[in-house]
Amino acid sequence: MAGRPVVMILMLTLGLDIFLRGTTLAIWGGTSRSMELGVSYDPFFLGDIFISRIHLIGAGVAIALFVAFMLFFRSRTGIKLRAIADDYMASWSVGISVERGVGLSWALASVVAVAAGVIWGEIQGVDQALSLLLLKGLTVAVLGGLDSILGAVVAGIILGVVENVGADFLDPLVGGGSRELIVAAVLILTVMIRPHGLFGRHDIERV
Repeated sequence: MAGRPVVMILMLTLGLDIFLRGTTLAIWGGTSRSMELGVSYDPFFLGDIFISRIHLIGAGVAIALFVAFMLFFRSRTGIKLRAIADDYMASWSVGISVERGVGLSWALASVVAVAAGVIWGEIQGVDQALSLLLLKGLTVAVLGGLDSILGAVVAGIILGVVENVGADFLDPLVGGGSRELIVAAVLILTVMIRPHGLFGRHDIERV
């Protein structure tokens, strides 16, 4: 898929998600399985606010990964990946291995996905609902801008607030399960109104 439009890569990702969900369901079934990481369930209070320890650990892991990626993208290899993301053809022309760079970017994305999946599995168990994280991750990426790391952070916070506040109002009216509907609505509205995201670069080409 190197050199293909981003939309095609996103569609391929969604297709792989559907394939993997069907495969895992056929092999392991749909029963939820617990994932114990040894995290204490004792309450942790910050003043009058209750904070789950696993959520606190998840926030720490997210911050650590964010810092690590910021440092990585300032290194020589990170600069190559940024060049590939900016222009495939120009990167090829100066001798950068685009295929290797794309493979590395997918590997790094897999590391983040595994970290998120393990933490989420500790919180709610491992089942088919875990794949719903893909929709949230895709929404955050599109809302923040596919070429902006800062945008992903800001969009993640915005989506979290909108999802929880919106669910508080809609769940009593529809009987629950409105979170995924809210996430899908944010994704559709973003694509319709601002397809390059809040912080994404809006390239204008002369035809």
